[in-house]
Amino acid sequence: MRIGALTSLLLFAAIGAGGPGGPVGTCDFAQRAAFQLEQANAELAAGHAAESLAAAELGLEYAPDSRKLLEAAGRAAVAAGRRDDALFWSLELRERRADLDPLLATSKESRELYDRFESAAAAAAGLERRFAAEHLPANAADVARAARATRFSTEPPPARDAAKEGFANAREKQSRHFTVRSDVDGTTADEIADAMEAMHRVYRAIFRPRGEAKRVAIKAYRSREEFDAHEPGVQPEVHGFYSPQTSSIALYDPRHEGAGRAGRPFTAFWATLMHEAAHPCLHELGGKEPLPAWLNEGSACFFEGWRYARGGRVESGDVPRSRLRELIEILDTGRSDLGRPDLKSVLQWHEGGSLPASHYPVGWALVEFSFHFEDEAGDRPYFDAYRDLLDSWRNADDRRDGFARLVDCYVDQRKRAGVATFADFEQLWSRWMRGLAARTFGGTEQADAWLALARRQTEQRRFNAAAESLRSALDHRPGDSELLIELSGCALERNDKDGAILAARHALASAAGAVRESALALLTRADRRLAEEIVAVDDRLREATLATARGYAQAGLPRCALRRIDEATPLLLDDAELEPLRVELRKSGVEPGRWRRLAPDADAIEPAATRYVVEALIEPGAPGHEVAGDAAGGSTDRSAAAGDAYGAIVFGESERDGARLFGVSERRRLALLSARSTWEGTEEFTTAAAEGPVRLAVEVDLAHDGRAGRVICRLDGKEVRSDPLDVADFLPRAGVVAIGASIRITDARWRQ
Repeated sequence: MRIGALTSLLLFAAIGAGGPGGPVGTCDFAQRAAFQLEQANAELAAGHAAESLAAAELGLEYAPDSRKLLEAAGRAAVAAGRRDDALFWSLELRERRADLDPLLATSKESRELYDRFESAAAAAAGLERRFAAEHLPANAADVARAARATRFSTEPPPARDAAKEGFANAREKQSRHFTVRSDVDGTTADEIADAMEAMHRVYRAIFRPRGEAKRVAIKAYRSREEFDAHEPGVQPEVHGFYSPQTSSIALYDPRHEGAGRAGRPFTAFWATLMHEAAHPCLHELGGKEPLPAWLNEGSACFFEGWRYARGGRVESGDVPRSRLRELIEILDTGRSDLGRPDLKSVLQWHEGGSLPASHYPVGWALVEFSFHFEDEAGDRPYFDAYRDLLDSWRNADDRRDGFARLVDCYVDQRKRAGVATFADFEQLWSRWMRGLAARTFGGTEQADAWLALARRQTEQRRFNAAAESLRSALDHRPGDSELLIELSGCALERNDKDGAILAARHALASAAGAVRESALALLTRADRRLAEEIVAVDDRLREATLATARGYAQAGLPRCALRRIDEATPLLLDDAELEPLRVELRKSGVEPGRWRRLAPDADAIEPAATRYVVEALIEPGAPGHEVAGDAAGGSTDRSAAAGDAYGAIVFGESERDGARLFGVSERRRLALLSARSTWEGTEEFTTAAAEGPVRLAVEVDLAHDGRAGRVICRLDGKEVRSDPLDVADFLPRAGVVAIGASIRITDARWRQ
């Protein structure tokens, strides 16, 4: 069954937690944690150790870093004789408890085993410093991110949440060509400055503007509300803009849209910035006659497909999926009188003001085609046509109509067989764009199409083009060792040592046999001495982890054994040898991690894991919580027809669909939902027959070994649906939403 789009109804309200008393505000989390601590201490004083432990563990869901609660959990576990839990909470407290830990207390050999693991993990995390010293920023950032997922990080995490209070106190960063001001958080200003300097070189190389570049100011606001306060009069659908009068760019963190609008992933911030930052160079190209609006905006849209990568790098070759999807809809409709412009109507647009939104995908598509269409010999003839078209606006004496100029550059001068007229060219363009859509939106098998293209490009020694194609293939099969090995080889041919080592390291994560030997050979080609150190550190940590985890398991401490595996996994290139032991331990019923509550007035969190679970207790048809205005920044639409009210779990977000949710309706129908108004609707697939509250849970597996990712939906512990996951268009999220007013949500939590 399909029902209408839900954007007007969707209200993010992470309604937490714990008990039938109604919604819990963020400030109440601290109160509930304090209450649970009081309960834990009281139960322990009364001799009720098990009840004390339960109270302390519940409190830790509200305040995961509370030292007092960690200590209370440890004391209660000792008193209850639950040594595994006692040591687990001791380790969470970052303490060595020799009286609890048999690997410290029983023998000298056991202590040496424990110390060997600690030393190996610290060495693996310490590779960050080595990579930085070797001027390999992408690898340094990669290890730093993995180290922050463990307790072995040698550096504190970036102050991602340490935003300044108000834009007046925003952090400022000066680079050669940009002045960046941002109050998004403590690191975004630095990242913007690094990325934009790299992009500045790209823009100048492609557009070849004359004269010195003007300094550009970039203002990055923490929310749409702050953006509107400082940049009044901007329409809601505009996410950022460039002003040539002030030589400035303004944009905002898209996760905080406000006014009841669903937020967008932070990747949208970079897409907007890459787009707007192209305009200063494009503005310089127009002489007395400005560039046509489609050429100006279409060229800027092209850079929405560039990626901000690790270590301040930027990478080309990605496709702006929303632009491509809109274009295919336009091509399928084929009627400009229905607001779906064809290619010619866009190219002939001469009216003043900004380009209509419906024209953007077409303008982008012609530029995308110009950059990436290849003939039988592997040449890209329409890139030269694009350059010629840009150059025609440098000549102040050239007054020809813009459409006539394009026909001259793309059809008459190219003299390509079978393309004698503009109609012929339009057919060629349309076929190629549909082929791009098939490769982009198809299944994992499309990785082979991209790989075949990359190999042809490699044979022709066009290594930049091959790298773009291989990154597109990896969107379909993330972590595929064969693709990563070819990408590493391309990077070596381009003298990109940093990229070659990064791809080869990731290839080792899932490689075996001859494939593994190829990855090791590439590492050695890049830097023999460094390759030997990388492999030695990885082998040392893997062996120490297996030995230590087995030691805990044999001592009857499976939870601590699993904890050691989970600590080491982010730092290892290959955890295949650890997986069987992880599976065995989980089959024994051991708790794999810690539950954490979802705060009601916070954004959906971003689990830093390849596997995570989100769940909540949802009661359809119950008197709903009043969450309008203050807690959620908007109001619930109470005009929805009966049965359109949903309580749902947020389990991810995508560019194509927006927030991804698993929910239950007021009519007790289970459904997969999306927040995008352009999505086809909500898919209801079965009925939750039982009366009363139901427990919904979603387990997400972002597979990283070449397998497809997967989403598993459960109702009251029973699997009701399993779907493959497009990891190329998916971001981890955990939260809950209320759609309509007659839904009660409690006990919302997640763990990784």
